[in-house]
Amino acid sequence: MKILVLGDVHCDPWRRSSRSPLAVAAPEIRGLDALILVGDLAGAPERGSVALAQP
Repeated sequence: MKILVLGDVHCDPWRRSSRSPLAVAAPEIRGLDALILVGDLAGAPERGSVALAQP
């Protein structure tokens, strides 16, 4: 079983540079049985850098 664990992705700097952190790992992600995201998805969510849910 192939599992990839990504921690502290911090999408906000990637977004500012118009890049995707998952695009970098796309070849590895395609053949996975599981992808686990842990930690912070945004460095500054209070500034609206990544909106996952509405309050």
